[in-house]
Amino acid sequence: MLTDTAIKTAEAQDKAFRLADSEGLFIHVPMGKKFWFMPYRPSVGKKQKLTFGPYPLH
Repeated sequence: MLTDTAIKTAEAQDKAFRLADSEGLFIHVPMGKKFWFMPYRPSVGKKQKLTFGPYPLH
């Protein structure tokens, strides 16, 4: 389970990375702002990514 402290202390690296929470929820840590997303597969089609917004949410 992700904590606020873990997300706050996650620093951008040479390559973007993601921190996983339960049930497929992720926080993406690129070179800029962090943002929430969840991958999903619609009943027809390819895997997609649902983006919830930046961290922290304002």
